[in-house]
Amino acid sequence: LDLDVPGAGRIVGVAMPQGVGVERARAPPAGSPVLAELAPAEVAFPLDNAFSEPAARDFWGGRLALRRAAAAAGVEAGPEPLLRLATGAPRAPPGAVASVSHKRPLAVALARAAAPRASGVGVDVERAREPRAGAARLARRVVRADERRAYASLRGVVDVRVRAALFFSLKEAVYKAVAGDAAAGLALRHIRLGPFVDDACGVRVDNGVLPAGAAVDARWRVARIPAGDDRAYFLSTATYRRAPGA
Repeated sequence: LDLDVPGAGRIVGVAMPQGVGVERARAPPAGSPVLAELAPAEVAFPLDNAFSEPAARDFWGGRLALRRAAAAAGVEAGPEPLLRLATGAPRAPPGAVASVSHKRPLAVALARAAAPRASGVGVDVERAREPRAGAARLARRVVRADERRAYASLRGVVDVRVRAALFFSLKEAVYKAVAGDAAAGLALRHIRLGPFVDDACGVRVDNGVLPAGAAVDARWRVARIPAGDDRAYFLSTATYRRAPGA
């Protein structure tokens, strides 16, 4: 997966072979792209922290996607390891803003060169199918009362059983884009979506959560990715901009 998203940046996705159960992670085999492309500290991080094999592959896949997305966006990541910020979010390469998401077997990253006011990006990937917990249960969790009209407008645009998954995906992308500037306690319930126009989605964040004058844009698409299961996925992106002079 290699996509240019106008206004947001470059998305790169990789499909990682899946580990088994919760067994402890082992070092990647010789010849693995993980060993060839990642910094030694990135390779070691899941091993040193006793990740399970599936979790380690998520981490390595995310860093592979992140480094490749940054390079595709014109920013070389360099030798410094891209581990985690104090928030748990992935560290972006110097000179870039970036975000990572996983949905096994996929890991995707969005990256762009840093620019004035372009202070955050977010990406999320979700399977475009009814969630195991049920669409109604997820909808109760992520759809606000003042979003019901926007939610209803998706009927006929996507399968009604997966509208909640799309809402969740878009809110996750927005959350990641704004989290660095948001007030403590940021949650998905603070994010309001709608209206939907083609692949664009209006976004409002509750008063007091972001600095005055900030703006957020979000977009989504359905991508069918041959990743061992050839399923359709929602890819959601968000960009966050501070007010001029902020």
